[in-house]
Amino acid sequence: MSAELAPLPVHAPVRIGTGVLRAGMASKSRDHVDFVVTWLTPTTYLDHVLIPALERADGGRPEVSTFVACAIKRPRRDPHLLVQRGCPHLSRPHYVDMLQRAGLDIHYSDPVSGARELVSRGVFVYGSVSEVVDRLMDYFTVGVDEVVLNLTPVNLLLGSEEALMDAQEISDELERRTQP
Repeated sequence: MSAELAPLPVHAPVRIGTGVLRAGMASKSRDHVDFVVTWLTPTTYLDHVLIPALERADGGRPEVSTFVACAIKRPRRDPHLLVQRGCPHLSRPHYVDMLQRAGLDIHYSDPVSGARELVSRGVFVYGSVSEVVDRLMDYFTVGVDEVVLNLTPVNLLLGSEEALMDAQEISDELERRTQP
């Protein structure tokens, strides 16, 4: 009997990535991955801690994708309640440790206070469409390559239609600003 494998269709290259929260995770990943993912990460922490820890000896670094929890300010929306419902990370010690290292006054035993801190410090991005987009642009300014809108808080508390409405308005504003 003779057999051979059927040819495989061409596919996109496989890319390897890791999630990073702290400098140690970033430095261990930098020489082995194509990209890293961060979640709920303040821009100052990205700028001063994570992105420098990703720099390789050759001067390059993996791409950085950051998930940013956000919502457009609308009537009957409470940003603190959105964070409490949609950001369970506030009760997880490893996320709280990263946020503390970033200078936030937060403790995993008090997610209500943590929600207030995320809103007041702009880690949960909340405001008019223009204000949200301004804040998202700050991530690119510090070196993030890709910003992923995390509308989970809106979806969980208010439903998918509300989350899609926010996504569309944010996307439209970003497109308007980047058009020549």
